[in-house]
Amino acid sequence: MEKISITVSMEAERLRALEFALKKKSSSVQRRMDEALRQLYAQEVPQPIREYVDSLLVPPARPRRTARPAVKEDTENG
Repeated sequence: MEKISITVSMEAERLRALEFALKKKSSSVQRRMDEALRQLYAQEVPQPIREYVDSLLVPPARPRRTARPAVKEDTENG
């Protein structure tokens, strides 16, 4: 499925302070926003709908390739 970007506005000084604080915790604004969005999705979207959407995200199974027999090279110089 296609991913869509979400834009959130915040004062530059506050964002820099938040990035600074999160860096000390080995995290980032992006990582924490991703976590918050996943939690919001899990809380607000009913389980049957999440299961349906998850089924759409599973890539279709690729058919297995059959192995070709090994080809022996002619080692005689003749």
